Amino acid sequence: PSHLPASIARRSLSGSYGEAKYRFNWNTPIHLSPTRPGVMYVGVQFLLRSADRGDTWTRISPDLTTNDPVKLNHEESGGLSIDNSSAENHCTIFAISESPKNANVIWAGTDDGNVQVSRDGGASWTNVVANIPGLPKTTWVSHLEASRYDAAAALATFDGHAMGDMQTYVYRTADYGKTWSSLGTPDLHGYAHVIKEDTVNRDLLFLGTERGLWISLDGGKHWAEFKGGGDGHFPPVAVRDLVIHPHTGDLVLATHGRGIWIVDDISSLRKLTPAVLAQDFAFLETRPSVLSIPAQEQGFDGDEGYGGQSPPEAAVFTYYLKKRHIFGDLTVEILDKTGKVLSSFPGGKRRGVNRVGWPMRLSPPKLPPRSSRSIRFWARAFPTGPTRCASSAATRRIRRRARSCRTRAPRIRPPTARCSRRPCASSTRCSVI
Repeated sequence: PSHLPASIARRSLSGSYGEAKYRFNWNTPIHLSPTRPGVMYVGVQFLLRSADRGDTWTRISPDLTTNDPVKLNHEESGGLSIDNSSAENHCTIFAISESPKNANVIWAGTDDGNVQVSRDGGASWTNVVANIPGLPKTTWVSHLEASRYDAAAALATFDGHAMGDMQTYVYRTADYGKTWSSLGTPDLHGYAHVIKEDTVNRDLLFLGTERGLWISLDGGKHWAEFKGGGDGHFPPVAVRDLVIHPHTGDLVLATHGRGIWIVDDISSLRKLTPAVLAQDFAFLETRPSVLSIPAQEQGFDGDEGYGGQSPPEAAVFTYYLKKRHIFGDLTVEILDKTGKVLSSFPGGKRRGVNRVGWPMRLSPPKLPPRSSRSIRFWARAFPTGPTRCASSAATRRIRRRARSCRTRAPRIRPPTARCSRRPCASSTRCSVI
């Protein structure tokens, strides 16, 4: 209505416009604009926007929910005291996404099944949920993702488990919600929480469900469950949110009950094209490895202290095997420019993507048998040798029987801009015996 004020009191989101009390979801969405610093959104039953990092707020929408009176009686229960902790709030906005390609395109999803889109910065809104095929009415909108590649495109996930529906609902639109196509396949398990586009490869998608993390290399036509590898086996746990680090290319996962997980360096996944997958084996691109300076800390933690594992101090090589290597050893060898073997170590044999690390420290010197007790103590405390020099013009090679695959090795650079040592040229070779 025209007589209602246009803005909210400074630093206040607890008041009302006079016509309705604000309904905050227990997990109230806060969305930061990907294109305009200082612009942020908060969802109640209206969409609120701030242009000054939250100092003042403006309502930019009408009630975007169904505003169903049957679902708004939660404060009328409880007897002498109201049985309402605000977790019972319903008919609220749960998902918000501003287009990285066009700041005037804004998506909002509600917990009672509406998908609203505005193409004029919030001046007008269109509910497009009726255009989504196969989606039951009033299904909770768990996530909306405006595409970073096309202003008209968006991804959406829906969660119907509160009504006994465990189906995985994942959809894509390319025309501002006029039409939608389902990305759900029989490969997926668990109701969907979140979906993310890769920041480099638009066909690389990550989907978090109640049963784990799923990855698609072809824009959602096929999905594969991510299980990790080695000591970092990822359990089938609920993945509630996903973030791709803009600088390191790491995939960060927020789970329900299992903490935060980090998948280091997804650049190799970006290179898994159909041509690469058709090969028997191939090296994949990885980010440059950095020589780290070790540090030690002495502290006295409490009984609930926690520390995550840091990335290994090694140059990581990533390669793809079409089939699991069963017979014989698979050995990775590091060679210098003359072909001399500098070091060797076993490589992974499993089907799919394998990672091996070349230690960036040389073996420690041998101690004489009559070394002093203090020298032996410090040698055991710090059992490492000097760091290797930075590597330039390096190559690596996988050789299996009569076939071979050659490519450039990942760059190895010191932690500072300059290195006091002369660069050494080396190559890597992966031999199957």
